[in-house]
Amino acid sequence: MALETVAPGEVLLSVPLHSVFSDTETDETSRLSWSGRMAMRLLELRHRCNRGATDERCLCSWVDSLPQHVHLPFLYFSIADLEACQDAEVISEAAAISDSVEATFESERETLEQMSCSWEDVRWAMSVLHSRCFLVGSPPVRTIVPGVDMANHSFEPNAAVRLVHSPEAVQGRDAVEEVCAPPPPEPSRFELFAGDDGISAGSEVTISYGPWPNGVFYLFFGFVPRQNPWDVVVLFTNLQDMVAFHDTSQGISSDVPSEERVESIAAALRIQHGITDSTRLGIAPQGYDERLSLAAQALLGSQQKLDSSALSPNTYTRFLALRCKELLAQFPTSFADDLDLRDRGGIGNDMLMSLQYRLRKKATLLAAIDVDKQQDSY
Repeated sequence: MALETVAPGEVLLSVPLHSVFSDTETDETSRLSWSGRMAMRLLELRHRCNRGATDERCLCSWVDSLPQHVHLPFLYFSIADLEACQDAEVISEAAAISDSVEATFESERETLEQMSCSWEDVRWAMSVLHSRCFLVGSPPVRTIVPGVDMANHSFEPNAAVRLVHSPEAVQGRDAVEEVCAPPPPEPSRFELFAGDDGISAGSEVTISYGPWPNGVFYLFFGFVPRQNPWDVVVLFTNLQDMVAFHDTSQGISSDVPSEERVESIAAALRIQHGITDSTRLGIAPQGYDERLSLAAQALLGSQQKLDSSALSPNTYTRFLALRCKELLAQFPTSFADDLDLRDRGGIGNDMLMSLQYRLRKKATLLAAIDVDKQQDSY
């Protein structure tokens, strides 16, 4: 929270690179995952801090500030509560991460015992890392910036983070002293600074965690945004998936091999629109992914032997609405069932979060179907 009004662009916090916590391992043959490596380093750091380390005072202060519990689905939800999100991809990813946590515990058991660390300590370290790390640089390095990691998320944040490579760009040493005693001059540091509108006294300081879909917020940050413009329901994993659905739904048996048709669509997207990535084609709350709309038009145009630009807009939206209906039918519960369950209450917080997650997905699919119905009525 801002204790006083902060002017636009004013630095709230400045953290030198030697005070950040990052994954320094570049060996891809490491037996541990990135989170496993960083979890062990975090537990080792905490162990040294508890034993009175004085040369890491800044990082020890950060460790003391970390929450005692970060309730993330892949670590703490029951199987039933996790599966209630009704998203096979998310459930699979949660299982993979959970396996990674167990692998870290088993492979580092001796070191953990020497530090008197338990299974719960490993889960704690993993939850801290997954909920606070962000990627920096190229190649990207997973990093936690002490102090900045305390900021909550907003899609309309009043602050932002930048990496400054010039000492002259830092507005004095006072901001540095908020974290620890200022070090000798060095070339780079992270800054948390106020946005274009500044921050009024008493307001919470927020940053954007990034343009992630709800699956990321649900799994790694432990909440589901009420309105997420970046959420996506994947309708087709790739062009092959789209062509196969088209033929099945329309009862078509084409003389042209599907591989040739896929390549024709991919070429049209590449040449006419500069699109080279045709994976995870989906719909967001504000409408269809442009790649999906163009790919659907190209598919229908080639099938009808028409120029795709001559197609009426609702031709491809009707096709995509059919896919939305199919995906809705695959959920084990309906949107109405979910609303009834939510309104009745009496369910735990974990189940409620999973329920909110699937409700957002179904609402996006239903909105696309409603748009098609409206266009059909004109």
